[in-house]
Amino acid sequence: MVSDDERDEILRVAFPWVDGAVPADYRWNIGTPVHALLYGSLYWPDLFEFGGAVFVSVWGNDRRDTIERLTSPSSDSSPFVRSWKESVDSFNVFELPYLFGGAGDDRELERRAEAALADVLVQTWVARLRASYPQRTFDVRHLTADDCYDARITVTQLSPELVEPAGWDTQRRRTPSADGDC
Repeated sequence: MVSDDERDEILRVAFPWVDGAVPADYRWNIGTPVHALLYGSLYWPDLFEFGGAVFVSVWGNDRRDTIERLTSPSSDSSPFVRSWKESVDSFNVFELPYLFGGAGDDRELERRAEAALADVLVQTWVARLRASYPQRTFDVRHLTADDCYDARITVTQLSPELVEPAGWDTQRRRTPSADGDC
């Protein structure tokens, strides 16, 4: 978890012209209600359910795109298939750099900011899921970058256990090859 000191240092480096010590100082000096609205759906994302599974929606067209992809046959000829749970989980992975269209000039500062943001998003997404689905449990995690993915947040439904919906065909979603390719 990123400390308050680390978060404050990220803001000082990013906005050196602001005389700030805590996030509220920066919000007061450079933030607007329009900025706050822009990020509201990231902190408290829409959720939707399909086939008994819950999906986090941060792109705006997630529901349509997710359902279309889950119900359309795959054109891939790979022999490795994905279960319903693996497919659901794959739609609930959010690589932090790709949540935004722009990137700053200082990539190291951006990485530090992504880690600090991930800590906040994990907490708010847990609260969002609990508020909307109190009868279910979820694991929401911030995972660091590896050979396959950038730093990311994953959401996994733990209970009730996901059950393949009627008509699910594992051929619809395929995994990378078994030799470890991403």
